[in-house]
Amino acid sequence: PPKPTRPFLPMFGRRPLRKGPSVKIPMKASLEDAFSGKTLHVKFNRQQYCQNCDGLGGFDIDECPNCSGKGFTKSCKRAVSGRVIQQQQSTCQTCHGEGDVCTKKCLRCSGNKILIFEVLEEVKIPAGSKTGDIVILDGKGNHIRKSSLPGDLEVELTIEDHPRFYRRGDNLYTETK
Repeated sequence: PPKPTRPFLPMFGRRPLRKGPSVKIPMKASLEDAFSGKTLHVKFNRQQYCQNCDGLGGFDIDECPNCSGKGFTKSCKRAVSGRVIQQQQSTCQTCHGEGDVCTKKCLRCSGNKILIFEVLEEVKIPAGSKTGDIVILDGKGNHIRKSSLPGDLEVELTIEDHPRFYRRGDNLYTETK
């Protein structure tokens, strides 16, 4: 049976989870690997929200006293004539637009909310790959908020030159003497 869908769910308060930012990295592969396909490994730095403080940066979180939890402040300026009033809205300098402040910083992330980890992932190079192809690993990118999905890992391939063969389109050629 078909899976039920809920097309009106986003309109009534619940939004679908947003994806975190993707990580884009280059990767070199040999002509042999690109021709036949192969699984290679790649190391990269991935941002992950701090699980110790749930990505909040600390504990004992209170509403920002400067902006009353709005994340922005308003200021009014009166023109020289006295008739025109200019209102300006700017990001709160105390909470940096978050609306809340923590009085006790997390010791693990030092209040930065995210940690950086070195990760090793398997990348399957599809047979017939060429320079400029991008292999996407869904959900293997940055995960900077607990309330979001992890982003993708985008691996851009560069196929190295071969001493005997060269490629033109989908064909391999060699020089004969």
